[in-house]
Amino acid sequence: MLNGAFTRRAGYSFANAVFADGTGNTVEAIKAIRSLYMDKPASKVIELIDNMIDIIESENNFWDTVIKTRQQTFLFNEIIPDKSVIDKILWELHEHSPSKQRKTPYRIDVLDWTNQQLRRDIYAGTYTPDESPDRFNSQTLAPYLLVFSKRNLSVEEIGLNDELNDWIHFHNVAWNEVGMASMFVALSALSKGIDHGFCACIRNAKTICKEFPNMEQKDGPLLYLGLGYRSTDKTYMCPINGTEEQVFDKNFGQDGIPNDRKPPFQKYIEFNEYA
Repeated sequence: MLNGAFTRRAGYSFANAVFADGTGNTVEAIKAIRSLYMDKPASKVIELIDNMIDIIESENNFWDTVIKTRQQTFLFNEIIPDKSVIDKILWELHEHSPSKQRKTPYRIDVLDWTNQQLRRDIYAGTYTPDESPDRFNSQTLAPYLLVFSKRNLSVEEIGLNDELNDWIHFHNVAWNEVGMASMFVALSALSKGIDHGFCACIRNAKTICKEFPNMEQKDGPLLYLGLGYRSTDKTYMCPINGTEEQVFDKNFGQDGIPNDRKPPFQKYIEFNEYA
């Protein structure tokens, strides 16, 4: 077998040369192949090249694939992801997602469609005011819906971190961690071919929380995250109005109002250099 570290180093050099046009990396990769060729049979050279290709495909391109396929999903099709995959995503979250002092001050309730009335009530609470007729957030109709809320910590869990006894501070920490956890889930799902849709438009939080006996009741749900497979349909049947509604996606526009857009890169990201 070839030396793993050697193969990986050569593979990264080759990948960087191909994708970043790095002359130095190209030379290093060629030298690696030449040095191997001088004292190994040609079959080993082929093995090295094959290993480098595997590295390029599995590691260098993988992140690009994930981020280029990431987009908000507003409508899911009827194919239900295998529950074992959802379980794996959630276990990866538990094992690998960061949390300040490992407190995890949030709760996740995972819903399928076994309680159809609850799912309709959640959807009904995502309406957009001042719309006629009401427009709802269809991403909450996903095969699986993750409901994020704050999790009250016990005295033992707070321990020495008594700043968490301050409600405002605790609220901010919880919101920060909900953001990190939900994005972790979204990217984990994408890596497994599952799409996602965020929804923070929750108009009935004070009442819907009563359907979750273990949920913090002061603020209720903070964020919904739908998981499933993206539908390409442009309309869907609204379960509240019983009408066919247009899917609110990135191309949705109304009355000449431009869609939401991010500001220019330079407006909110800056590299600070200090002399």
